[in-house]
Parts: sequence; C-alpha cells; structure tokens
Amino acid sequence: MIGTGSMGTRERVDTALAASRSDGCLVLVTETSEATLRWANSTMTTNGHTTSRQFSVVSVIGDSVGVVGGTGTDADEVRGVVAASEDAARQSGPARDAAPLVTGAATADFAEPAAQTSIGVFAQLAEQLAAAFGESRARGDLLYGFAEHRLETSWLASSTGLRRRWVQPTGTIEINGKAADDLARSAWVGDCPVDFTTLELDALTRELRRRLDWSARRLDLPAGRYETILPPSATADLMIDLVQEMDGRPAHEGRSAFSAPSGGGTRVGERLTGMPLALVTDPAEPDLRSEPFLTTIASSDAVSVFDNGAPLGRTEWLRD
Repeated sequence: MIGTGSMGTRERVDTALAASRSDGCLVLVTETSEATLRWANSTMTTNGHTTSRQFSVVSVIGDSVGVVGGTGTDADEVRGVVAASEDAARQSGPARDAAPLVTGAATADFAEPAAQTSIGVFAQLAEQLAAAFGESRARGDLLYGFAEHRLETSWLASSTGLRRRWVQPTGTIEINGKAADDLARSAWVGDCPVDFTTLELDALTRELRRRLDWSARRLDLPAGRYETILPPSATADLMIDLVQEMDGRPAHEGRSAFSAPSGGGTRVGERLTGMPLALVTDPAEPDLRSEPFLTTIASSDAVSVFDNGAPLGRTEWLRD
C-alpha cells in the first residue's frame, strides 16, 4: 500500500510543470483504490482494501523523450523526477514519432480528488455468497473465487495547457466450482460488474452448476480437428487478443497476421471469415465506458507519447 501523502494532485502537477525546463512536459498521475474479496472451499477467506499511486513525467527536449516515474510523495521528489526525466531525454536519441504535443484547456473536474471504493461495495455480494456456499455444500460441490472492485483516477497535464481527468471503474468476479468427490471435475464462470449491487449471483451459480453437470460425462476422443462451441466470455477473450494484434505498423512491416502473405502490403479489404463479424471499440459504449482520451508513458506500435490527450472515439476495426 502506498500512502497518498499530504500533497494534493493539483499541487503535484503544478510543482512538476513549474520545475520543468524542457521544450515540452507531460505529467500523468494515476491513483487506484481497490477492494478485494476471496473465498475457497465454500468459505470466505480474505478481504481487503488498498490504494496506490503512479506518478510519471515525460520530458521532451528537441525530438528526444525521457520518461521517469515515482510516487510523487512530496515536492522534492516531484522535482527530482522532473530533473531525471530531462536527463533521460538528453541522453536518448531522436524519437521517430516526434510531433507537437496535444493542446487544450482544463476540464471542470480536473481539481477533484481521487475516487474511492471500499470493502462495503461487497456487502450484498457477501450475503449472497453465504447462501451460495450452503447450497454448494448440500450438492457436494466446492466454490472458489474472488471479486475485485477498482476505481482508477487518472490526471493528465501538459505544458501546452491541457488538463484532463478520468475515473475508470472496473469490477471482476470469477467463480470456480469443483465436485467434492472428484476434484478433477471443475467449471468456471465470471462477470465484470461495475456496480456489484446489480450483480445476479444466482444466475452465475446456476450456470456454474450446469457446467459442472456437463463435466460428469467424459468422452475420450482421438486427436483431430473438432468443431467447438465457445461461450460468449471465451469468444470475447479471443476478440481482445485479436484487436491487440491489429496495429498498422506491424502489418505494413510484415510482422503480423494482417501483413500481405506476398509482402509489401496488408490484408485490409480481405474477408476473414464466412460468418458475419464486426469488431468495434467505443469508449462511450454503455456499461463498457473507458477513457475518452489517450494516456501513455511509452510509445509503441499502437500509441505515441506525443499523442497524450488526443480524443478517442468509436473505431470499426472489422466490418462485415
């Protein structure tokens, strides 16, 4: 657990920007408040609440970039991180993605403190789990799993005047069920509830029992290719991997599955499957809301540190 200290985020940001002597400076602060609940053998085991902070400074000198992180506990450390990032920029070569920093103004909520969660978000879930544990023991099953609720508050500030803030709520629950008389039989269910008061635990445990019942029937098949029907959650996991592989540069440079097989191009325009398939990302999607602007402390094939603060909108990666 990293204490948040007496220095507020606004003061931390202002101190860093005032100390900067670089051509451009970005300050990114992320404070995380997380509550967890765990259980095993149909018994509650542990719970807890943690807070942490990440404080990073990106300094631009000419076309070179330096990035250094810390906790930003006090003004001296903040100034030290700024100086270290400037030294790193002087020692690095020109960045191939060098560009002017994004400009903008301060949003109305920028000075607000970090959002906080607590173990209390699981009050209703804990009661539901107690009932589920009793039912599982009566059936001869054992339940294992965990629940997490996280509020991640990010502030982005730039020497160009840009000031943005975002609170990202994230919820996770995963439950594994095992047959007490045959621990090799197991099944899994999970969900991503942002608000645990709306979680339908009964629906999850019913699905878990259904999958456990399936595992009672065993068939030995010879090696070969078989049609497999995946549940929506497994399909979604595969789609996450797919979208993470759809960066343009690797495709153009022949380093991805989306590069033209013959070289010298991409597979843009090809049909990937005979089934209807659309793959879309949208930070404004209900129940899946995410940061509507870019934040990153490192350039990659997908993002550039020079694009910090750039707006993010709906993108169609695949369209049938």
